Parts: sequence; C-alpha cells; structure tokens
Amino acid sequence: MMSDTLQIISDSVVTDTLSVVSDTLPGTSVTTLFQRGPSDIVINNLPANEVTDILTFVLVGLLAVLALIWYLLPDRIISVFSIKISRRSYSDTDVEQVVPGKFISGFLWLATMVSYTILFYEFASGILFEQISTKDRITLLFHVLLVVISVILFRVVFEYLVSFIFKTGDLLAGQFEYAGKIHLISGIVLLPLLLLFLYIDSDIMIFILLIMFLLAQVFRIIVIARIGKSSAMFSALHIILYLCTLEIIPVLVLIRLIETGFLL
Repeated sequence: MMSDTLQIISDSVVTDTLSVVSDTLPGTSVTTLFQRGPSDIVINNLPANEVTDILTFVLVGLLAVLALIWYLLPDRIISVFSIKISRRSYSDTDVEQVVPGKFISGFLWLATMVSYTILFYEFASGILFEQISTKDRITLLFHVLLVVISVILFRVVFEYLVSFIFKTGDLLAGQFEYAGKIHLISGIVLLPLLLLFLYIDSDIMIFILLIMFLLAQVFRIIVIARIGKSSAMFSALHIILYLCTLEIIPVLVLIRLIETGFLL
C-alpha cells in the first residue's frame, strides 16, 4: 500500500512540475513521462536576428585582420592617420612618404565600405523601417551596400571627368589622397564602435555615430574646397558648384530611393 501511495505522489509531482514548465514557456507542448505514447517537448523560441550575427562576425573578422596588420606593419596604418595639408604642389613626389600599399589600402577601403554599410543599415532598420522580417533585413542590407558602392563610384567617375576636362591631375591626386584618408579613418574608427553598438542597441548611440560620420564628411568637404582654392583656375563659384554636384546630388538620390521604397 505504501508503494502505491509513493507512486501516486511521484506521478503528481512530475505532472505538476511539467505543467508549470508548459505554462512558463509559451508555445511549449509537454506530456508526462508516465503517460502512454511518445513523449514530446516542442519549444518555439523567437527567431534570432541572423543579420546581427552575420554583421558581428564580419566586424570581428575585420578587426582581427586590422589588429594583425597594425602589429606587423604599424607604420602603414599610422600613415593613414597622418593628414597634413599644405599649399605645395600636390604632384610633388620628392618627399618620401610611407604608403599603406595596394593590399592594405584595398583592405582598408573594404573595411570602410563595410562600416558605412552597417552604419546606414542599422539606422534604416532601426529608425526608418521598424518591425521588418529577417528576409527584409537581408534585402535592406544588400541594397544599402549597393547604394554605398554606387555613391563612391559616382564620386570617383565624376572627379576623374572633371580632372580630364580641366586638366587638373595634380589637384585630383591631392583630393584622392586627403579625402581618401578621411574616409579610411572614418571607417577604421567606426569598426569597434559599431561592434559595441550591436550589443548595446541604443538609438542614442547610432545618432552619435551618425554625427561623427557627418563631422568627418564636413571636414572632408573643407579639405576638398581648400585643395580647389589652391588653384587659380577655379573660383569660389566653381568650387561651390563642384561640391554641390559631388555631395548634394547623391543625398537627394538617396532620399528619393527611400521615398520610392527601393531599399526594401
């Protein structure tokens, strides 16, 4: 008789315990171990943000490669952060300078484009397009990457076109050198900050990062204007028209793409 009593108590405790688990976890189907038929426990958790995981791995990988380059060739990375603008001829090659090299420059430009893409993607997915699915997030990410690459290519082609028309190869070299360095510095600085943002997920921080990006772009515009002013060929009006075409048109096109829903 005592054996039957203990068996009843055991069944009651197990049933009550599993019932509590079933009530605690929504979407959970539980059957008792003493119930006839196969036992089945199904827990439907919320889907993880796969895009955030991918971006985290990408950022960690880029930071690891950057740290390796900094350890092996620190002077190549330091040369990117050295910006000294003077009124000398930008074609002067007598001064020997340390340059990053094609491989390191290519990697830094890749890291910069990735940083810009993640920055604008996080802003768009968190502010402009809330409550979007994982599939839409992946689509948005690739569209933002396409926009970033298109804007950079537009600027490069336009700058080469202006240089070809007005025969200003020296100014173009100076513009590419200094404006490019500002882009690379922005991309390198954004890498760890974006990784931090992915774990903090703060709207305030994304706005801080955007302000930092905008300040860097304002400084880049000032640098371009100063390089253009160093030539007697261009007046202040020419420089203003040049900057409007180079900077404002891509922004207007981007706004139009957002309004038409191209990013999603």
